[in-house]
Amino acid sequence: MIHGVRLRDGRAEWYRNRWVRTRQLAGAPFVGPTGFDLTAVPANTSVIRHAGHILALVEVGLPYELTSELETTGPCDFGGRLTTAMTAHPKRDPLTGDLLFFGYGMAPPYLTYHRLSAAGELVESRVIDVPGPTMMHDFAITESHVVWLDLPVVFDLGLVGHGMPYR
Repeated sequence: MIHGVRLRDGRAEWYRNRWVRTRQLAGAPFVGPTGFDLTAVPANTSVIRHAGHILALVEVGLPYELTSELETTGPCDFGGRLTTAMTAHPKRDPLTGDLLFFGYGMAPPYLTYHRLSAAGELVESRVIDVPGPTMMHDFAITESHVVWLDLPVVFDLGLVGHGMPYR
């Protein structure tokens, strides 16, 4: 669910809350016959406005676009160019206005870097070679580098059902 308050001339015009109408909310399964469905996940981690678009985000799926009235438009893949999940914690380059983000997953490619122009066009997608599927919840940017957190939390189906810690 997303909450919004429209402010104008120092006053609140309205308060709204709306469900983000994802395919999961409509009952779509997480996994289909061809693998993981990037549109059948919630969009419940963060919200960002970029290039006039409001995007509801989650770590493991596509963003969902919302109108300024908080109605769900649908999943956003930037004209079919985004083929991985989009992190829920993108970073805006303060010099260019570009939006930097990544997608990670349990199957190769495990990590893909993406860049949206300030105008909202997906202008770069680059696979980053990493040894395996790591949950990279967040990242950092500098003027000349992107820093990913290669954390010890990994996706390993061989460990499922073994409890914690695994020995």
